Amino acid sequence: MEDKIDRFVNKQMNAAERLAFLAEIEADESLREELAFAQKVKAAATWKARTEMKSFLASRVPLAKPKRLISKWAAAAALLLAMGVIGLAFWLVNRAQSPEQIYMAFYQTHPNLEMPSLRGEEEESDLFQAYLAYDNGDFKQAAALFLVDYHLNDQAISGFYGAISLMELEQFEDALALWEELAVPQAYQVPSAWYHALTLLRLDDLEQARRLLDQVEESTHPLAAEARRLLPLLRF
Repeated sequence: MEDKIDRFVNKQMNAAERLAFLAEIEADESLREELAFAQKVKAAATWKARTEMKSFLASRVPLAKPKRLISKWAAAAALLLAMGVIGLAFWLVNRAQSPEQIYMAFYQTHPNLEMPSLRGEEEESDLFQAYLAYDNGDFKQAAALFLVDYHLNDQAISGFYGAISLMELEQFEDALALWEELAVPQAYQVPSAWYHALTLLRLDDLEQARRLLDQVEESTHPLAAEARRLLPLLRF
């Protein structure tokens, strides 16, 4: 069963396997708890890896003679990519930083933390299919389904994942409009502020992005460390 959980968390299952596994989750509370724990461990590990990468980025900017560094760090960048961390940060280190480039170094898809709690959802339901599409990287389908649930049923968490899906689709103006009206539960308030700030950064509104990042930095959420590393890069 651990192998199944690992493959699910690391998105190595095909659609049929995922549906079969999710059926097992709905019928087994202990399995749901194991999956939720595994997802939290993976999310924590990802944040730790990215935090280490941001420390490297902050310590190396600015660098002289960037052309000499490209070949030097090519192997390291490839290794980070293999670990699932955005290796583009190394490219950022070697060039003048634009808001778009900084965004690409700091952005990562928020993990789906809701699927294990959808115990009563049938596989045919739109909400179930929205989370399944999100996990499978079909963000166009996910955005459509999440936004329907948000607008028709006033489900703020669906709005949150819908906004993330819009960011994945690079529909930043639409994502911004959604972030500005969302009133998410407390557990999602800091992540919402973080992604709202990243959207503003991508749209080159640095003043508003910094304002939200200041709020994130003052929190006790793990994203506070990310905000602490991002903020100095926006003061230029």
